Amino acid sequence: MPLAVLHNILDYVKPTDRLVLRKVSRRFRDAVDDRDPGFKNATILIKELGEIVLKFDELCIFYRRSNVGCTLKAYNFSEKTIKNGHYLKLASTDFKMIINNPKLHLESFEVVLGPDFEGVDRKKTSEIIRIMLKSVKKVDVGKLTITGFIHEEIPMILQYFGSDNIQDLKIDDHICFDHIGKVVESNHWKKAKSIHFIWKSCLCPVFMHLTHFSDIQIHMKNVSVHDANRIIQLLQISANFKSLNITTCCVQDFLLVVKVLQPNFIQRVFGSGSTDFAINGKKFHVEFDLNNIKIEKKIR
Repeated sequence: MPLAVLHNILDYVKPTDRLVLRKVSRRFRDAVDDRDPGFKNATILIKELGEIVLKFDELCIFYRRSNVGCTLKAYNFSEKTIKNGHYLKLASTDFKMIINNPKLHLESFEVVLGPDFEGVDRKKTSEIIRIMLKSVKKVDVGKLTITGFIHEEIPMILQYFGSDNIQDLKIDDHICFDHIGKVVESNHWKKAKSIHFIWKSCLCPVFMHLTHFSDIQIHMKNVSVHDANRIIQLLQISANFKSLNITTCCVQDFLLVVKVLQPNFIQRVFGSGSTDFAINGKKFHVEFDLNNIKIEKKIR
């Protein structure tokens, strides 16, 4: 079969099915590897010690350690056991086969650590990440999400990702990080236009690092009047600001916070409301309920 014909056939085959055709022959494998795999979203989920899940769009593959080797399960396929196979080695080999394709153009990537790792030796989780990513080309995506890791591990993960195309950086922790450290020094933080992260304490240590973002989402314990003053400073300084959305883990009436932004605000319904305010000639809108306060810059 001429190579051009084979490529035309592959145009009509879903990305997940191309991986099956790849195993037909060396010619098929070369043809599949010579084109964009077609995936847009990728995830590494370290579910627990002994189990990793890889996701590429709708394709989901489980690699699980078993008594005789490794058990594989892929979405609607039957379970398969590979004797003497190591789950981590098999997962990293398959992952690199897709990720290292120079024609791959991912839009988003997630690195997720499952909740069962709380209290587990963090050296083990760091080693798993290194094995999965150490031989992979730098992944350059528009949206990067890191979930479940503590603050010391985040710079280690970021080093495996390019920053040229980063637009949206999301850091979700089961353990809220207090020390932002090397994260704000990374090019990923500096170049991203939107940020979503968890913060344990007040905004004082971090607000100065938010001035270049246009869209900001923060999850924190509560918002104080002192934080409101920091928000005003942020709105005064930032030239790119579009929106700030803060979600609190505790129920809170934001009346005192809103009063800092707009002293003339009158709350008509307990726990919720909205109003407009201006800072240095720039107009904003704020609305809130018992767990959320959102500020948006008004477009003239």
